[in-house]
Amino acid sequence: MTIYWDNKYVATEHAFDTTRKSELVADLIMNSHEETGIALVAPKIEFLSKAERLIGELHHDNYVKALQTGVPAELASSNGFKWDRGIWDMAVHSTAGILNAIHDVEGRPFGSINGSLSSGLHHADNRNGMGFCTVNGLGIAAYYAHMEGHAKKRILIIDFDAHCGGGTMSFLTEVGMHWVDQIDLSTNAFDAYVATGNHQLIIHRGDEAGYLQEVWELLDGVKWSDYDLVLYNAGIDPYPRISVNGLAERDELVFNRIFQETLPCVFVLAGGYTSSYGTMEEVADTHFNTVLASERMLDLIKPFASSVSP
Repeated sequence: MTIYWDNKYVATEHAFDTTRKSELVADLIMNSHEETGIALVAPKIEFLSKAERLIGELHHDNYVKALQTGVPAELASSNGFKWDRGIWDMAVHSTAGILNAIHDVEGRPFGSINGSLSSGLHHADNRNGMGFCTVNGLGIAAYYAHMEGHAKKRILIIDFDAHCGGGTMSFLTEVGMHWVDQIDLSTNAFDAYVATGNHQLIIHRGDEAGYLQEVWELLDGVKWSDYDLVLYNAGIDPYPRISVNGLAERDELVFNRIFQETLPCVFVLAGGYTSSYGTMEEVADTHFNTVLASERMLDLIKPFASSVSP
């Protein structure tokens, strides 16, 4: 498995959980490489170019210019951070990592899982940022996979952040991406939206057992044969209502079902704040559990993949 990251993911001067935690997760991956075999790789130059082009094509011109120049200040800082040049670099590199991960997983036998340590995605739309999110890498990635990649059927976004992915829904609607469906299990109504068609939004108010039951039912209700690719927004901010162990079990359920359906998957980080966890190290450790859950699924895939190798 390959996880994409480089130090431009933390390029902005604004120090906040969303802009700093990926570096700690990257350190955990590098320190565990001999044991897990997980590779941490920087996005390739060609995907940096693709990311910059697609951000420009899919967003309103005034927002792109604001991210590049800081003017007007209100729009440039609509993600909630004071603008600096690193905001643009962070957006481009974070998006490029997701695109590179998609390129690498598409078409592999028995599916495959890659990740990008991108975060701050699902509240942004193509007009502005919001809620610590700068550009919607999920929407951009789905567009790339369908228009330039191999996902010619439908693409499924699984969003299990504590908050609703209203930015993603707005992005999909405005760009006209009818080939993308979103299932969204939240524990907080922030950025809620009206789910229509194949989109689903559930705001869970109950306990951990009920939350995990909702996860199982949502996954079981998917018509998996309709999809070529899954994008998983793996939020860890349902904590503390949902325990660290409960979040790990949720990720196991997601990756196990994707493995059973032999679909390629790319996951990203989402949610997870020191205000709940206490320290950035605890936030990073919990995100690393998502990485480990995906790696365990790949260990199951290996015997099957080798049995059909030419």
